[in-house]
Amino acid sequence: MLTDDKRAILRMAGNEELLIRADEFLATHNPKALPALIVQLWPTRDKTLILDVDNESIRKRFAAGVEGDDGWWCSFKSYSQTKPTLHGFATMSGSEEPTWACEAHHDAHFIAGLWHFPTLMRESHNVPVLATFHAQFFKDFLILVQSTLGSQESGKEIKFNVTAAVVRASKLYFAAEAKFGNSFTIRATPLSQENLQFPIYRIEPAQEDWSTTANQMARALCGAYGVAAPTP
Repeated sequence: MLTDDKRAILRMAGNEELLIRADEFLATHNPKALPALIVQLWPTRDKTLILDVDNESIRKRFAAGVEGDDGWWCSFKSYSQTKPTLHGFATMSGSEEPTWACEAHHDAHFIAGLWHFPTLMRESHNVPVLATFHAQFFKDFLILVQSTLGSQESGKEIKFNVTAAVVRASKLYFAAEAKFGNSFTIRATPLSQENLQFPIYRIEPAQEDWSTTANQMARALCGAYGVAAPTP
């Protein structure tokens, strides 16, 4: 997976632990190795931050997700109990075979992933697609992390890094809204590279509105396929 990808290793130089955690996350929650969109946030090395993963109120806040109810990742709302993991705990979709999952780790590392995508017809076959509405995935994730961190007093002066990846990008098409009607149409074929590893974005302590970073990531995702991101 990402730990075997030379491009990802080069882009994440000095942060290889994030590639390891991404691989662990996908192996745990996505054992069928389906294409996935994942996003990660972690504190910079300036200061350490410990998340109280045993705190019931933090677990409940995390499982509650955010406002809205997206049909593909449900705005990270989980109606089942949190599940212990190697580094902390996880929430996931309620089905027997989860379609998305989200983890909070003891060292304030957060990771979320989605591997259930809509399909559109392409040359008489249904193919899985990323779409412009997946831009909301980043915003929902950052809102969830920010609200979860707000459940404890520490962490207000911490800087964070954020990145994302499209794993097995070579199997996903890209769709955008059609010019007429509410339907979507395929706008780009799969990328030639196996994985798309995003750059690392920085969130400063004084940056109260994390949506700016979410918008940057949305532009990057859509731009990788030559498509303009939705207007924030």
